[in-house]
Amino acid sequence: MEYHEPAVWWKLYDLHDFESYCREFVIRGRFHPSVPGEIREEYLLAEYMMAHAYYHPLLYDEAYSKVLRIVELAVKLRCTQLGLKNDKILAGLIDDITTKEPTKGLNDLLHKLRDDRNKYMHASKDRDLGGILRARMRRCVVLLNVLFMDEQYFLKAHEHKLLMMDKMEPLGIGAYALKLKDKEVLAELMLLSATVHTADGWVYCLHIAPVPEKVDDILEGELPEWIPFPVKDLVIEPNKVTALLADIGELITITRTNNPVTLAHLNKYEAKRNEASEQYLKRAELLHMMHLDISLVKFGYDWGWQATDI
Repeated sequence: MEYHEPAVWWKLYDLHDFESYCREFVIRGRFHPSVPGEIREEYLLAEYMMAHAYYHPLLYDEAYSKVLRIVELAVKLRCTQLGLKNDKILAGLIDDITTKEPTKGLNDLLHKLRDDRNKYMHASKDRDLGGILRARMRRCVVLLNVLFMDEQYFLKAHEHKLLMMDKMEPLGIGAYALKLKDKEVLAELMLLSATVHTADGWVYCLHIAPVPEKVDDILEGELPEWIPFPVKDLVIEPNKVTALLADIGELITITRTNNPVTLAHLNKYEAKRNEASEQYLKRAELLHMMHLDISLVKFGYDWGWQATDI
């Protein structure tokens, strides 16, 4: 039957069966207990639409349209929870919510999604498919969790993040050897990017800036992207950071090194990078910020729904 014929579109992503497609493109609703049942039920419909886009790719576009309507519903429900009047257009409701709960920092994102909603309410030949919408829907799931959680949680989480960042600050820029099992990576900087408090304690998103093994032709391609690690049981010492990978429990150690060979390699990399044109560096910075944002959304999607009171 033609309705169950897999679309050739997904072969562009090297996906050749329904199960692998679902693993990659069905963004499941991982929701915090504070998210209302009405939102969960509506999102389940969007999940089914994503799944059946395996047979008709434009359903993925419609799934995103559905998620945008769910975000609008969520804004109205949150207004009611906060005791705010629910008699304005969506833009006004967004401003009221984000004024009431500024720590969540949702204003720009909610207005961006409102613009998307307005676009999808009108028929258009311009459609977004695949990876673009997958990333947007994952971001929407993170947003829905944040929207319904108590703002006090975010105030306390932010305070804890600042405390841990202060502890890491003395480490600064330098040469670091990251060890995980039998692998070792040279890095020049560490960044604590996000925190989530779970039933098992704090989980952190730790980024490292890797130094490539070969640097002579580094400017012929892209500079290496920061590597994100979700970690727990974080211990910060004067010249070392240790933690467990939060998802698999493996020990990760990041140690400052004064090895002359390592320092010489790092200096060579920095010198080579300084030869880059201003245009190259600006583009590299834009790519860096984009990949950093993507990794933070993934961290929020993987761990935000597990957040517990502090």
